Amino acid sequence: SCTDPIYNFTALSPHQKHHTKTYITGLAAARSKTVAGIAREVLPAKGKRALNKFFTEYDWDEDQLNHERIEELQKHGETRWSQDGFIIIDDSVDEKTGEELPGFGKFYDHAGGKTVWGQNLVYAFYTDHKTAYSLAFRLYDDDDNQTKYDLARDIVTELEEEINVPANTY
Repeated sequence: SCTDPIYNFTALSPHQKHHTKTYITGLAAARSKTVAGIAREVLPAKGKRALNKFFTEYDWDEDQLNHERIEELQKHGETRWSQDGFIIIDDSVDEKTGEELPGFGKFYDHAGGKTVWGQNLVYAFYTDHKTAYSLAFRLYDDDDNQTKYDLARDIVTELEEEINVPANTY
């Protein structure tokens, strides 16, 4: 199963591993990719509250979990990175409703050509001739003292010093 490696992640408790597997299964198999849809189609006995609590109340080290995920990807030839790979650094605005999300604000969405309410992520994405996947992200917050360029530099430093991504081209 594609979710079996989750059992080896030390950043997650046993309950978190169960909910992570449920969420990933829901993303792959459920018709509705929302928490309510995944809970309805994959977790009917536990319901939406259990999965929502997993996302909002559980505590874990996101960086450690991401590093473990990337280590797992390096164990397989089809997802292992190479010197010929590229790191794409960009930002993306995700339009949202409500105002209780971290980093929520007004951002210009270049794809839509308008200002929207939502969150803005600065991210790094790896790609080469055989694979493509996300590496890291930072939530941009207008109220913070860091610019998007500062966040991008933080990501590059993490990729080079902590994760040891071998790509030569950013």
